[in-house]
Amino acid sequence: MHTWSEADARDLLTAAGVAVVSATKAPIRCSDIDDIGPILDRVLSEPGPWALKVSSANVAHKTERGLVRLGLTDADQVTLAAAELAGLISADDGDCELLLSPLLDNVRELIVGVTRDDTYGTVVMLGTGGVAAELVGDVVFRQAPITRFDAQEMMDDLALNAVLDEFRGRPAVDRQALGTLLIALSDLMTQRDDLQSIECNPVLIDGGTPVAVDALVVAI
Repeated sequence: MHTWSEADARDLLTAAGVAVVSATKAPIRCSDIDDIGPILDRVLSEPGPWALKVSSANVAHKTERGLVRLGLTDADQVTLAAAELAGLISADDGDCELLLSPLLDNVRELIVGVTRDDTYGTVVMLGTGGVAAELVGDVVFRQAPITRFDAQEMMDDLALNAVLDEFRGRPAVDRQALGTLLIALSDLMTQRDDLQSIECNPVLIDGGTPVAVDALVVAI
């Protein structure tokens, strides 16, 4: 088995109809930035804040490696962060890219995924997400393929399902859109036999719409 780069994982999800946070790419090598011109162009033309991270098929857990920079607000900060990230990758990381994305509201974080299990077959997962997902352990599962009814039932079964409601002035999660995301992952896994698992963590809520910010694809 092997992992895909986040850039390739984003492309897969986008093609499947999953809402993914937009990203601008730039190549990066160990201790050397090739060309971040497109990234700087975007920073200069759109308001921040921004998130900058390293994407590589050989780097599955970027946060643990310190390969993510958040809250960047201008070109100088982005340039400095890019240089720092270039200094942290190694030749073992293989081909790497920098991904620049707008920093979304992270008050509500979900984890959504699908995996092949030796006992239960292909299962779809929904839970409260973010870096503390494993600590919270609020996750529900259904066997794929799932229906719209199954997706709604998964949302209702979350222990913290109130996270999907209106919260501190923020709109309620679009449950129809979240159901579409769950079904898209379910369909994607049932249609392809070259994938072992797909994990979107976190999925953030942007104006009510669930948007995948990070994605991990493991291929067979």
